[in-house]
Amino acid sequence: MLSTECCGGRFSMARASQFLEVLNDCNLLDMGAKGLRFTWYRNQRGVVLAKRLDRVVCNVAWQAMFPEAYVENLCRVYSDHCPLLLRRDGSRDKSSDRPFRFQAAWATHKDFERIVREAWCRSTPTLANGLQAVRVDAIKFNKEVFGNILTRKKALQRRLKGVQLQLERGDSESLSRLEKAIQMELDETCLQEEYLWFQKSREQWVKFGDRNTSFFHAQTLARRRRNKIQGLFLPDGTWHTDPVVMKTEAVRFYKELFSVNNDQGSLDMHAGISPALGVEARSALIAPVTKEEVRRAVRSMKSFKAPGPDGFQPFFFKQYWPIVGDELWRTVRDAFQLGYSDLSLLETQMVLIPKVNHPVSLKEFRPISLCNVAWKVISKVIVARLRPFLQGVIGPFQGSFIPRRGTRDHSIIAQEAFHFVRKDSSGVGSLALKIDLEKAYDRVRWEFLESTLVQFGFPTIIIQLIMWGLKNSSISLLWNGSTLPSFVPS
Repeated sequence: MLSTECCGGRFSMARASQFLEVLNDCNLLDMGAKGLRFTWYRNQRGVVLAKRLDRVVCNVAWQAMFPEAYVENLCRVYSDHCPLLLRRDGSRDKSSDRPFRFQAAWATHKDFERIVREAWCRSTPTLANGLQAVRVDAIKFNKEVFGNILTRKKALQRRLKGVQLQLERGDSESLSRLEKAIQMELDETCLQEEYLWFQKSREQWVKFGDRNTSFFHAQTLARRRRNKIQGLFLPDGTWHTDPVVMKTEAVRFYKELFSVNNDQGSLDMHAGISPALGVEARSALIAPVTKEEVRRAVRSMKSFKAPGPDGFQPFFFKQYWPIVGDELWRTVRDAFQLGYSDLSLLETQMVLIPKVNHPVSLKEFRPISLCNVAWKVISKVIVARLRPFLQGVIGPFQGSFIPRRGTRDHSIIAQEAFHFVRKDSSGVGSLALKIDLEKAYDRVRWEFLESTLVQFGFPTIIIQLIMWGLKNSSISLLWNGSTLPSFVPS
């Protein structure tokens, strides 16, 4: 169906479109595959042809019934086609270390605001303690009061069907009232179910509230299957599907990636750079943080973005701002005054998002850090205060973060530079270097970053806060839904 699914020969867009149309008409989904990229291979007289001809498809109902199922392309032996192995139960992770996740559906229950308020007032007055108290009470509330939404929905549907069967035999005022009551409760449960799958689906372009539950459910399952890591090639070239081996390799790989290379020399690259921030900019950065600034930062976040290690999305802080807003504001205000805060703010979970359709090595994943909302708010306040003065910090030939500048401008500048090199007739000679930095930001030395901030004239307390956040953060990999032991980057 894709041009990347064939090697050699000609790719027929018309045939691929027809096949895709058939799948759509039949409401079938391609399950994808792990392991080998192509399922058919031929090498005749030095001409190599390889394609993904064989695939497994399923409908949404089957996918919901077997959410852990996946397909593995096995190696070819006697045929030019690969055997396809369908694992119905998948490589289920035995780990029970699943992180807490706040469920937006809880907010629809009439008693949950009271639960949040009582937990918040009972705890020691710090943001971390308040969230921990809410977490404990929310888990208890879910177990004892709220229950499983899907189980409750099925039970209500059975009750409603029984009442309606009774009404068919004879009209009854009490049964009619019971029918309406069950219908109202079922409608509320369906809304909670939509919240559940909307929150899990991470879809932003479909409007919530239009009863798109089945779509959100399908998207959740598809995203979960796409992101789940079933097997990896290790550096020695061996293929492994053992979860323990893969987790060990993942922690080793990212520990090494986020560690400093001591062989690098110390280069002074700041010669000639004068402070870019004036008195007005420095004063704006260190001004006392107002409650309205914090509230604007929270409102600017998408409600259902993936949560950090504490499990609370921006939705929670928006929904219960009258209860939690003061403590969040005090936490941010104190961080700007002291240059540090509670270390729990810096706990980070890192998820691995595939950069290609069928990743087989850790280099084919994009690590995305999930921070707690409080640390995001601190970052957003700094950015909002710095934004009016970015013109003086970012060079005229850089497009990052400046309105009305784009990456297309870089292409034009590069074209002009190479044109100059080609046409240069001075006789001295010109040199152009194309530098491609792997994991560019992750490999920036903290000493270099700190000296850059000093050179640009950032206030000392802001530099202290930024460097505190970088040097004290801890990272734990979120591997197929479970949390691995944390490590501190260096």
